[in-house]
Amino acid sequence: MIPGQRTVEIRRMIYLTIMSTIDFEEAGHKLAEIKLEPGQEMELCIMLFECCSQERTYLPNYGLLAQRLCLINKVYRKNFEKCFAQQYLMIDRLDTNKLRNVANFFAHLLATEALPWHVLAYIRLTEEDTTSSSRIFIKILFHELSDHLGIRQLNKRLSDPKMKDYFDSIFLMDHPKNTRFWINFFTSIGLGGITETLREYLKTMPAMQQQKSESSSDESGRNPSHSVAAPCQTWHDMWQVMKKKKNRMAEPRFPPPETLKIALLCLLLSLFPPATASIPSAASTSSDRSCIADERAALLAMKATFFDPNSRLASWQGEDCCSWWGVRCSNRTGHVIKLRLRGNTDDCLSFYGDKLRGEMSYSLVSLQKLRYLDLSCNNFNWSQIPVFLGSLPSLRYLNLSHGFFYGSIPPQLGNISKLSYLDLTSYNYPYNQLYSVDLSWLSHLSSLKYLVMNYVNLTTAMDWVDEINMLPALKVLYLQQCGLRKTVPFLRRSNLTVLEVLDISWNNFRTTIAPNWFWNITSLTFLNIRPCGFYGSIPDEIGRMASLEEVYFQGNNLMSTMIPSSFRNLCNLKVLGLQGTNTSGDIRELIERLPNCPWNKLQQLGLSHNNIGGTLPNWSEPLANLTVLLLSNNNITGAIPSWIWTLTKLNFLDLSSNKLNGIVKEDQLGNLTDLLFLGLGNTHLQIKVSSNWIPPFKLQAVLLQSLQLGPEVPPWLRSQTSIQHLQIANTSITTIPDWFWIVFSRAEFLDVAYNQIMGKLPATLEFMAAKTMDLSNNRFTGMVPKFPINVTYMYLQRNSLSGPLPSDFGAPLLQSLTLYDNLISGTIPSSLFSLEHLEILDLSGNILGGEIPTYQEDSNPRTGQLIVVNLNSNNLSGEFPLIFRSYPRLVFLDLSYNQFSGNLPLWMGKKFLPILSLLRLRSNMFSGHIPTELTKIDQLQFLDLAENYFSGSIPDSLVNLSAMARTSGYSVLLDEIVLTGQGAMYDIIFFYELVSVQTKGQQLEFSRGISRVVNLDLSKNNFTGAIPQDIGALVALKSLNFSWNLINGEIPETIGQLKQLESLDLSHNELSGEIPSSMQDLNALGTMNLTYNNLSGRIPRGNTMGSYDASSYIGNIGLCGPPLTRNCSGNATSKDLPGNHVDLEHISLYLGMAIGFVLSLWVVLCLLLFKTSWRKSYFMFVDRQQKKISVSVKIRCAVLKRKLGANNR
Repeated sequence: MIPGQRTVEIRRMIYLTIMSTIDFEEAGHKLAEIKLEPGQEMELCIMLFECCSQERTYLPNYGLLAQRLCLINKVYRKNFEKCFAQQYLMIDRLDTNKLRNVANFFAHLLATEALPWHVLAYIRLTEEDTTSSSRIFIKILFHELSDHLGIRQLNKRLSDPKMKDYFDSIFLMDHPKNTRFWINFFTSIGLGGITETLREYLKTMPAMQQQKSESSSDESGRNPSHSVAAPCQTWHDMWQVMKKKKNRMAEPRFPPPETLKIALLCLLLSLFPPATASIPSAASTSSDRSCIADERAALLAMKATFFDPNSRLASWQGEDCCSWWGVRCSNRTGHVIKLRLRGNTDDCLSFYGDKLRGEMSYSLVSLQKLRYLDLSCNNFNWSQIPVFLGSLPSLRYLNLSHGFFYGSIPPQLGNISKLSYLDLTSYNYPYNQLYSVDLSWLSHLSSLKYLVMNYVNLTTAMDWVDEINMLPALKVLYLQQCGLRKTVPFLRRSNLTVLEVLDISWNNFRTTIAPNWFWNITSLTFLNIRPCGFYGSIPDEIGRMASLEEVYFQGNNLMSTMIPSSFRNLCNLKVLGLQGTNTSGDIRELIERLPNCPWNKLQQLGLSHNNIGGTLPNWSEPLANLTVLLLSNNNITGAIPSWIWTLTKLNFLDLSSNKLNGIVKEDQLGNLTDLLFLGLGNTHLQIKVSSNWIPPFKLQAVLLQSLQLGPEVPPWLRSQTSIQHLQIANTSITTIPDWFWIVFSRAEFLDVAYNQIMGKLPATLEFMAAKTMDLSNNRFTGMVPKFPINVTYMYLQRNSLSGPLPSDFGAPLLQSLTLYDNLISGTIPSSLFSLEHLEILDLSGNILGGEIPTYQEDSNPRTGQLIVVNLNSNNLSGEFPLIFRSYPRLVFLDLSYNQFSGNLPLWMGKKFLPILSLLRLRSNMFSGHIPTELTKIDQLQFLDLAENYFSGSIPDSLVNLSAMARTSGYSVLLDEIVLTGQGAMYDIIFFYELVSVQTKGQQLEFSRGISRVVNLDLSKNNFTGAIPQDIGALVALKSLNFSWNLINGEIPETIGQLKQLESLDLSHNELSGEIPSSMQDLNALGTMNLTYNNLSGRIPRGNTMGSYDASSYIGNIGLCGPPLTRNCSGNATSKDLPGNHVDLEHISLYLGMAIGFVLSLWVVLCLLLFKTSWRKSYFMFVDRQQKKISVSVKIRCAVLKRKLGANNR
């Protein structure tokens, strides 16, 4: 791919990821899954910055997300520093809104130390070097810093001698004019406290500059390591001088000039020491003492055990180990106290990349004073976490996350009693996982505050709750997807009194949600239990957890219950996630139970995919501050209340897939100025706006499917140039204007399916940015154009497209292409099979001809990714395509209703098609024998070779098709071809392959559930010989069809083992002998056809066999007994009944009918004779019916006479 195109795609991916998430935690997780190549980290920074700047108001989530990125990877720190420099240079180009967001964004990063303060050196605060825009930027930046840190901390930061160089360009001292400018600037913006002590300095600035210069040069000659000699060295000394003059200062007169000069000089020198002071010596950067030799040797021994592909440890040489990369020593003792060798966090999930690789060296034990050890995101080659780490008693911080460790976590880690931070995050792999049999070792870590063990296998850790409860200092606990199964209803004595964050999501407890131990932890601010297999009702105890800010219940089963009324007490709640929890009840009652406090903070409410009904209330008190409201896929009825249109902070509004009705007007939509996501589809709503209306918002996603929008595309959409996701399927649109393809050229998801759109697809289609495009089920005509370069899912089925396919599709990332049921002709271009990522190809129902492109058999074919190939109902010819040898992932292959010929190749088996599950070659001209290799494909459960010219005997190896012999379950492979085309936000397009099956005497079509159709059809060929005796081994068969062949011999007795058989057709063969009595056990059999064979003997009549009429046995002159009229002779045999019982059967049948008739008649007569009321009712009924009939006859006669009279006239 062209580098520029790749960059654009990455930016789009990042943009959609950021904009589709509702908090920075989710965004961080999703962004971590995006695989960025080295050097592409800048794209993430740029897009995060762009998203932030385009908001109408600054959203703190952007700063929090950037902060996390900077803290986990120093590359992002550097990139955000570059962004700062670039944006400050272009600050005049930003409007006021963007300028404010940018300043807030960088202020957050500076205040949290995510961004180094030396970036402020890019700012030169003089009258000549600033503009109105840059001054506004600096004003907002320092105001926000003051709010974050407080004025006292900000002053302290600005007075730090180590950071003096960073502020030289802001607090310029080179000329009184410049100094006066920035003093006046900060005073005018309300931050005069920063400059208060320097105003007097302006009066004596020249003399003090000279004094400082002389003092500096004199002192530097005597002591190179201390470049300033002055009356005082620090802020503390300066204030001591001022304190001695306290009484004089209190008097109503000025202190002596000498005293004031000394004080101001001390302040100045502490704020702005000379440049030489900012160049620390080797000793000052590491320690006041030399590196300890034993510890240096230990570090070198550790280095020797690593493979360092990117030379990250290149600085580890020389005597002073304290100056090495990632090493920090104590300034007092010289001991190594910090070792930070974290790998590239962007490559944490990659086995290779920018990682140290090897095993941990035992030499680390020599670092007994080590307090901080971070080896995360490196590669320890699936080795075990070493036991000797428990011999580092001084450790406070230990991070081994994403280190490719394997095996049991050593309990010796419990010996590190001072540990306060422990991160052992593993990988979401079903193998090579870290695990711990029990967590008793945790109980010794009484100082632990932060514990992360995501993806560590804790399946056998039954007492994990009790062990966690032994950590009284614990504040943060993450145990995502650890295989936890057991929980406890309560703790006898909870020690988790300061726990704030609890995340036990994606485990499998399969128990009631209450009682549970965490409901009594009132200090929690964050609770994530999605989805954990919990069921039942949320307990009232949640109302006591008043500190809760974020709660996530998604994916659990609340058993059609309502949230408890105690939710009203959660006044600090900001996020409530109840999506897909089977919550039910009236929406009014649910909203009444939400927090309703004077300081209500609820911002995000997710209730989609539930069973909530009723009408929305007419009041909005608990929801006034919402930014996200998700109510889709419920049963909410009625009109949308007016208060929803007053939620001016709303960014996401999804009401789709409900039973809402009414009219949505432009003045209502116009109030939602910050709206980014609008979902109203699959409802009964009508949108009525004027044709010239221009919305005030800039949507990024619109879901309006199944609304009445047509016949034209709504004109107001023309102004929505920021849309990334557009879904207007089934909206009665008949025409698409030219502007549509231009305005939405940058959208990534376009769905206009199931309309009546006519016309040709534009030639500019290739220049669109769409990744998923659904134009199916319309009336598009013309040729298939070149596709968008980034498209991955392209749906064009059921249109009227014609002409040949393009030789170059122009879509190298294409994964799914469906063009079935069009009028496409010509041949299939070879370029189609050159698409490296193509997984689904459906060209069925066209008029394509010629041979499928192939390659020379002696060449080395490329392995492709195709999973589904459907080419049925065309005019394709040639032998079985050799190209399919290149697709080992092929699951579904349908070449039926074409003109293919020749023998099936011998390579067609497990070696080249190991997971083929469905093979359909019906109605071609194939000949020869069934290859034995074909019967060795383990996953093959649907085999249709009907209507060809195959010959020879049915191979006995057919019974080895193990997918047809499963005793339980079905293949997941055919379910997996229901692939998804993931949309930009929420929507999913499902691909269902349509399969026609000849079963139960008719042609049935399957789209969903094909994985449960186990079919074997060899009908209408020239097969000879007998049915394999072990055919009963294929116990999973649903349909078996051997009809219209030359098969002879008897029907095997084992056929009675096919208990799941629903359709059996053995007609038009030369089968002989008796019908096996075991067929009476086929209870699931719904259709059976044994006609036109040479079968003989009595027909079994047990169970379902008694329900078939004579049409199932026609053409077998030797068969006798019911349901045939031919009686069995005395010599006829049957394994279920003797032949001489035929007459007895007839006699007993007729006798039973006669007796039943007589008894019924007598019962009726007796009731009428003895029950007077019944007798009266009966005769009255007869009279009424007689009168009705008489009147009806007379009326009809009169009408008939009238018609006849009219005709005569």
